[in-house]
Amino acid sequence: MGLKQKIIIGHFTDGKSERKLVKEFKLHRKTVHRYVAEHKALLAERTVTGDIPDGGIIEPPKYRSQGRAKRALTEEVAARIDHYLQLNADRREQGLHKQQMKRCDIHEALLDEGYQIGYTTVCNYVRDRLSRGAEAFIRQDPVPGQSVEFDWGEVKLKIDGKFQKFMLAVFTSAYSNFRYARLYDRQDMGSVLDAHVRFLTTARGVAGEFVYDNMRTAVAKLARRNSDKEPTEALAKLAAYYGFRIRFCNVRRGNEKGNVERSVEYVRRKAFSATIAMADLAAANDHLEQTCVRLNGRRAKGKGVSIVTEMNAERAVMKALPGRPYDTAEVSFRRVDKYGCVQVGNNHYSVPDDQVGQLVQVLVYVEDLWITERGGARRHLAYHKRERTQHQWLIQLDHFLPTLRKKPGALLGSRAWKTAAPALRAFHEDYFVDRTRAFIDLLLWARDEQIGLDQLDSAAAKMLSVRPHLPVDPDAIKATVRADLARTRDAVKGQGAGLVTPPSTASFAPASSPSSAAINDHADAQLAALQNLFFTPSNTPL
Repeated sequence: MGLKQKIIIGHFTDGKSERKLVKEFKLHRKTVHRYVAEHKALLAERTVTGDIPDGGIIEPPKYRSQGRAKRALTEEVAARIDHYLQLNADRREQGLHKQQMKRCDIHEALLDEGYQIGYTTVCNYVRDRLSRGAEAFIRQDPVPGQSVEFDWGEVKLKIDGKFQKFMLAVFTSAYSNFRYARLYDRQDMGSVLDAHVRFLTTARGVAGEFVYDNMRTAVAKLARRNSDKEPTEALAKLAAYYGFRIRFCNVRRGNEKGNVERSVEYVRRKAFSATIAMADLAAANDHLEQTCVRLNGRRAKGKGVSIVTEMNAERAVMKALPGRPYDTAEVSFRRVDKYGCVQVGNNHYSVPDDQVGQLVQVLVYVEDLWITERGGARRHLAYHKRERTQHQWLIQLDHFLPTLRKKPGALLGSRAWKTAAPALRAFHEDYFVDRTRAFIDLLLWARDEQIGLDQLDSAAAKMLSVRPHLPVDPDAIKATVRADLARTRDAVKGQGAGLVTPPSTASFAPASSPSSAAINDHADAQLAALQNLFFTPSNTPL
């Protein structure tokens, strides 16, 4: 029951005076008198006309909300708010859209100027002013194979229990709404080029134009008019290679590429709203690729066919791809420092130690980098996976073996040894713990002969099983590895000629080949001679 109803019932039914009702409800006497007078007038009017509803004629109180003079929002205050709104418009024209005043800032400024006005009043006035003359947009009807839109987004995923931020590159065809997306560690030029090459390979055709906003990796010279904007050199080379045009949107006009603006949010939500924990970036990209395939398999809105079918219609009118994908490497020349490393970004990557002081060529890709000699031959020097973190030293031990042979005492305390493979450290601990120079000589021989660590470890284990009380000799390891390789090569050769059946575990040598038998006998004799070097009279069995 409302307050007005209680007053009317108390006066007309219970016979309470207006003075008593004022004291009871703690209201102003004019309010109580107005409620009673209004009810008397309404009762008299309804009694004459006979229009009395079943629920009674008590109506809720009415207040005059329109036509009242504005006491706080005066013309002077409105003029000050308009001043701040115009200031925001000027900031947008200057490209300072992130330094505009919000409504709360305008309210605080008015209070500082001495005006007494509420925050809600300011918000209502600003909303009314901004809604006047709202912009109308013209819906476009894209042509197949005409336009592809590109944009970036951000995704946070949990890798190894920790949240990491990744950049989401998204492509959307304006006609078919075909979507392609991929995650990257960084939003640099290499990532842009790699994303384009991967999308074009997936699309199997080149659209007439690609649409971009004013990102740094796309626009080299920003201007007010789109015709005055210049693309970056790398993007211009990519466009020339594939033969597509570049179109830039106006500043703060995301509607000019509205398909991809929506696709960034759509793909991110469909791929990573339910699943955010991933093993690594590669696993996240696999999951993202499967999500895009599933989304593209859905029926296109307003059409009776799938998005993939619409994309196939676009491929029929797209330009053909070049014979090979575009090389996205960022090529630079770096000087090798005294530690045998080149600096790329904030990380250091090792090269062979004979290149110290030399100028080398570095080819940087999204996930890895290659280092070659500078000059005509361009001999390959090193390969590294790119490091995502900063200020790291990526050092390969085999790059410094010649220097370590001269300075074997520097091995165990070096960063190269601390970051070496655990299997290599275990091999040293098991067989060469106090013989570092011999260990380095063996590694040099294995590198030159292209022998794997597993082969060295297997040979060392054989030697230790034969002579467990003596140190493993590097020459014996080499002889064992050579013998194993001779048996394996001869067995493979025999199988390739169709001479024998696959070898059994008893012997790797074909029994019908005299030359193979001679090779094996020679290898066994060499191994036996090396093993006999360790015999002493006390070790000879009785």
